[in-house]
Amino acid sequence: KDEEDLRPLIKQIAPSSVQRIVAGAAVTDLASAVKELIDNSIDAGAKRVSIKLFNQGIDSIEVVDNGSGVPATSRPLMAMKHATSKLRAFNDLYTDGSDEPDAGPGETASSSGENDSADDVAYAAAPTLGFRGEALFCLSNLSRSLVVTTRTSDETVGE
Repeated sequence: KDEEDLRPLIKQIAPSSVQRIVAGAAVTDLASAVKELIDNSIDAGAKRVSIKLFNQGIDSIEVVDNGSGVPATSRPLMAMKHATSKLRAFNDLYTDGSDEPDAGPGETASSSGENDSADDVAYAAAPTLGFRGEALFCLSNLSRSLVVTTRTSDETVGE
């Protein structure tokens, strides 16, 4: 019993568990997962969104839309933590870039321009329902697998 008293009561959580716990804060149930995916579709300019749930969403959730797609250069970052097409700096939470005196069309004053592609800058200034990527990061941590197929208007086959 003395050894039990010496063991720390508070212990660090394993990094893999932390990711899953944090992911559960944004996607708490099937409805919030579908809502986040629909928000992504709308943010991408979709006019049509089709949702299919397989085994009531337990086996799979499929969302198909006619949005703008994700450029090939951005695809490796789609489901990564802290990666978004909407923000470049904390202050971007409070502006859409349209009222910034130094911002040109499709640019925000907080964009450095050094690492931003034209697509990233245009998305950062667009009105948004979310951070476009938060849902994919969460779902990739909560699910057994995540498959995203996307293409832009100048591509013939999605990846």
